[in-house]
Amino acid sequence: MKIRHTNMSTAKNKTIRTFNKRSKNYDRTIEGRLAGWSKLLLLEHIVINDNDNILDIGCGTGKLLALLSEKGKANCFGIDITKGMIEAAKKNNPNMTFQISDCVSTPFDSDCFDILTVSMAYHHFTETLRFAQEAKRILKPDGMIYILEMRLPFVLRKFANIIFPILPTGDIKVYTSEEIIKVFSKFDFEIIRSFYRGPIQLLCLKLKIKTNYLTTFH
Repeated sequence: MKIRHTNMSTAKNKTIRTFNKRSKNYDRTIEGRLAGWSKLLLLEHIVINDNDNILDIGCGTGKLLALLSEKGKANCFGIDITKGMIEAAKKNNPNMTFQISDCVSTPFDSDCFDILTVSMAYHHFTETLRFAQEAKRILKPDGMIYILEMRLPFVLRKFANIIFPILPTGDIKVYTSEEIIKVFSKFDFEIIRSFYRGPIQLLCLKLKIKTNYLTTFH
């Protein structure tokens, strides 16, 4: 199963360099403001219960977690591969826990989160199968993952996927909702709801059962 054609380490290094440079004023940039606007769709539909453990993957400056904390009394955690973003997130949200980590080998115990969120970061992930496997490992039974991503028409998506490898930002691919769902279905996730607003898609996936997460990829 082919997910990408971009060198993984090269893309990751590009992402780290780019977002380290942008971390100090990211939320005030055009990109940051657009990312903030896109988060409104997730905020409208996410369901949070008191004392839920929430992990935001690719958390950036922690803006999403700050907004989510207003919806319920949850325990908020965030990871990002960029040191500058984690430093900004800690400064903005001193009562939350942030760590530098990639998405495929997180420092958390199994079965410890009720909710995972991925907000406009999935197109940077170099190993989507390994990420889905890790999501299954760290989620509790019946846990939810909310994936907020860009959504482009066929021609624009094809064009974007051609130029992504030569961009300095570490983008990998614009995924369709069908591609994302197919990956997660291999690890016992089912799509519960999906929402679309212009160039944005939100996929709400639930972990159906907890079987052996050490799955062989085919």
